[in-house]
Amino acid sequence: MKVLHVISSVDPRGGGPVEGVFSSSEVWFRHGHERHIVSLDPPRAPWVATARVPTRAVGPDGALYRLARPWIPWLRYGYAPRLVGWLRQNAPR
Repeated sequence: MKVLHVISSVDPRGGGPVEGVFSSSEVWFRHGHERHIVSLDPPRAPWVATARVPTRAVGPDGALYRLARPWIPWLRYGYAPRLVGWLRQNAPR
């Protein structure tokens, strides 16, 4: 089975939520399942490239992202215009 997890950020500074996704992904993998992440991070964020689970980042680049800072508790919720299109295109997989 393939499982997609949508999360605001895979930045390790976010703490618990992303660590929970990474840890549970290891369990899913041991049971023969494939898990992927789509995040609202900017595609070039360094933590996306080093994520322990295959991650596709669809968030804004540059100044918009610097304003959002997902590791600040009251700014964790986010929106990325590219997310809806990406989900529509990739949901069949």
